[in-house]
Amino acid sequence: MCTATAISRPHRVSGNFNFMNRQHRQQQQNKQHKNKSIRKREGTDGNKQAPYGATRLPNMRGLNLVIPDKMFTRLQYNGLQTLAITVGNTATALRYRPTAVFDVDPLLGGTSVPGFTEMAALYTGYRVVGSKITLSAVGLDARPIAFGIVPLNFDPGASPALATIQSWLMNPYHKYLLTGGSGSPPKILSKYMSTERIFGSKQVYFDDNFTSIVTSVPNNNWFWAIFLVAPGPVVTTNQSTTVDIKISMDIEFFNRKALLN
Repeated sequence: MCTATAISRPHRVSGNFNFMNRQHRQQQQNKQHKNKSIRKREGTDGNKQAPYGATRLPNMRGLNLVIPDKMFTRLQYNGLQTLAITVGNTATALRYRPTAVFDVDPLLGGTSVPGFTEMAALYTGYRVVGSKITLSAVGLDARPIAFGIVPLNFDPGASPALATIQSWLMNPYHKYLLTGGSGSPPKILSKYMSTERIFGSKQVYFDDNFTSIVTSVPNNNWFWAIFLVAPGPVVTTNQSTTVDIKISMDIEFFNRKALLN
């Protein structure tokens, strides 16, 4: 007669137990790694422990303290003008030259922007890649006046003709608003233009005619023209508008000076 004998099998370890064991070992390793990054210190405030990085001085040998070969920055010109349409006329205008950071106002002269002198002490050349203008205008008379801005890739001159000013209203890049009468709140206009767009070419980044040394202005410039136009017939009394002008310029300075020689 045969007797069945039970065969014992080895105990199989649960998969969940192995997962928990690996998780525990990982937690222990993370804890040990964290402890290595902590340095104990004695402090007058009673603290006994603080991250080592919180009080560690930077390694100055790893820092590059040399002035970069070129630098891009934004500088701003600020002005305040009262423009008047004189008796017998219907328009007036003035212009600024944003690409000439050394002298933004060609009529006044000597109008470099704040911060330009400091940058000129580090670099010998500059190029303006774009500009933004913001106007805030208040009418000083009862009659409303149209005031506007337009970027131009030519010099309109100090006293453009009436027909020229009126043609700017057809320029695709112009913007204008009507001021209210005396006592009305100010009207605000703002516009950005890049040098590449106004000239229609990427050559502005390579042609030296669009650059200048820091003691002069480029050969090729574009202008912000600010204009006033009186609706209807010629004015019988002077019509005045005060305009707050802010012109910011995005500038590339290059040809770093050898300051340590």
